[in-house]
Amino acid sequence: MVSYDIAEQDSSEYDPLWSLLVDWKAHRVLYSQWVLVAAPGSAMRLAEIITEAVPLKDKDRLLVQEVAQDAAWLNLELPDSQAVIVFAAARP
Repeated sequence: MVSYDIAEQDSSEYDPLWSLLVDWKAHRVLYSQWVLVAAPGSAMRLAEIITEAVPLKDKDRLLVQEVAQDAAWLNLELPDSQAVIVFAAARP
């Protein structure tokens, strides 16, 4: 899972990050949160790749974390039928 806070005045930073996540076939679950079914490496490596590709500013925040199957949700950005598939692919 990739989660981030980018200051509103730096919102132009979202586009390159979104493009990177789309290229990785990530699924947007909340406005600033995406889930990857197959991440390119460990959480630490993924964070490194993101910050190399999309330099973040001092006040920006980034969290990269492995997701487990034990998840509950309400009103995600993607349909429930798709969310079931995404989370089923996570670590048990």
